[in-house]
Amino acid sequence: MKRLVWRAERSSIEPMIQWIGFVAVIVALGLLYVWQQIETRDLNRDVLLLEARKTDLIQENSRLHVEVARNATPARIKGVALNMLGLEYPVIGQIVSITDLTPARILMVSSPDIDKPEPVIVEAEATTGIIASNSATETDR
Repeated sequence: MKRLVWRAERSSIEPMIQWIGFVAVIVALGLLYVWQQIETRDLNRDVLLLEARKTDLIQENSRLHVEVARNATPARIKGVALNMLGLEYPVIGQIVSITDLTPARILMVSSPDIDKPEPVIVEAEATTGIIASNSATETDR
């Protein structure tokens, strides 16, 4: 039995290969276009989100500047120091300028909470700024 073998001629295959190549290029360009459009949409969404965040941060920055200006007034600082922190104005002898190299001895009242305030000897070293407190009174020594 004789087999029939179909053989294509080169002239009939070349146009088909060219046609398949042309279709492949068109499909690749179409996919590239779709990918580019998706990326553009995503980037536009990101830009809009960042612009909204920028607007929010600018508003928060303005609000914080107003709050800083309000909290930095001398009356506000004095009110917080006196009422919230319990600070008081210093009495005579509590403020000492340390400019000498010899230790300074200062007599201070220990605590305003006790009924009879006890004097406390405080020695301050001028070179280091270290304050050493001696809770014993002069009479206990």
